[in-house]
Amino acid sequence: MPLPDADKKSPRVYTNLQNLDLDNVTFANIQATGNPIAVEEMNEDEMRRLVLVNLARLVTAGEWTGLLEAGGSTISATAMKAQGYNSSRDQYVLGNGVVWGATAASTDVGSELSSNYTTYRPFIAPNSADVAEVAMWCDTAAAGEVVEFGIWANDDDTGLPTGDALTHCTLSLASTGQVTQDSLTGTATLVRGTQYWFGYVPDTSSTSGRINGFDVATVPSIGAMAQNPLQQRTMIYDMGGTANQLDTTVTTTVSDWSALQYDVGAFSVTFA
Repeated sequence: MPLPDADKKSPRVYTNLQNLDLDNVTFANIQATGNPIAVEEMNEDEMRRLVLVNLARLVTAGEWTGLLEAGGSTISATAMKAQGYNSSRDQYVLGNGVVWGATAASTDVGSELSSNYTTYRPFIAPNSADVAEVAMWCDTAAAGEVVEFGIWANDDDTGLPTGDALTHCTLSLASTGQVTQDSLTGTATLVRGTQYWFGYVPDTSSTSGRINGFDVATVPSIGAMAQNPLQQRTMIYDMGGTANQLDTTVTTTVSDWSALQYDVGAFSVTFA
């Protein structure tokens, strides 16, 4: 049955796609067929046909990416690109981005490294790119000590970090100032506007090193297990983890997780 009040002839949409099954039609085919179709009354029939074919192929394929994302980003709190404001500002601080970000700095208070287990905090990726370098600021040096750092994907069902670390590395506490590390294990290819988790842990339970971070009083709560509503929980950890060792693989058994009221370590990443 033809579209209501439409010309039976399809000079473009059905002509271009006539040899394809719906299973084989891709969003790229839809884009190519619709480019160009001028938005004017004389093309109304072809625009309706284009929408009809796209909806039919989405239903057949069981995916909606082309419909939901073709006009821009997914519905989320999208971070500004790290390079958005100046070419020299290429570091993105994970602890003060949109949604989960903090404002007040905390210097040398030590609670950023108080946990003997990997502690985690979510962040929204500002770029669709690979993480090339990780940095932190060491305020109190400790010879021979390191901080282990990693980035994990987010489990959409539980809202927790999950799976193997996308990338991980160690950062030395041997000297004060900015500490950078571009020798990373694994590649974290982040997608802009998507939630991930970063986590870190000192390699010794008696660390004397200190790093800069964000004051717990100004850090948004992650909303988990607050025994007192005035004591926001800012970090989470896996109680089944190994002390003073990064959780390179994370499981999402909810009962294993607990929350902490800690300052958030100020780690930054640079993208390739």
